[in-house]
Amino acid sequence: NIRPTDVQGAFGIHQIRKLDVFIRIRRENARYWNNRLDEYSEYLILPEEREECKHVYFGYPITIRPSAPFSRSELTAYLAEKGIATRPLMAGNMAEQPVMLTGLVKYRKVGNLKNAKIAMHNSFFWGNHQAIDEPRREYIADCVTDFIESKLG
Repeated sequence: NIRPTDVQGAFGIHQIRKLDVFIRIRRENARYWNNRLDEYSEYLILPEEREECKHVYFGYPITIRPSAPFSRSELTAYLAEKGIATRPLMAGNMAEQPVMLTGLVKYRKVGNLKNAKIAMHNSFFWGNHQAIDEPRREYIADCVTDFIESKLG
């Protein structure tokens, strides 16, 4: 049962007034990280927005290019050592999920799903809360750049 309670609804009514500010802060964080990490676009795929869309960035997603001199697990382990929690992208390639591999679920696959495989094995995100201020977002970017520079040097 995931229906909200009356108390949760009462809190929600007051929180919804803050939503635009929360989204603005999260979008500013994402723009900052995009600007800071863009110099590593040879190794990272950073989020992009289309003009007709407005991403709210509950998390900041990154994909490690297959040709990068480091792996997702190496980078996320380094970030964990620095106190930055990360998570893999949800689900990734559905055709590789355990339930799909059992044959219990009938599905159709077209092609080799190359990009879905890359997303499943090379993508992750860190949370992007509106309380992440300038020093914290700079710390995260510094940790990512320090890691990459250590692999390139």
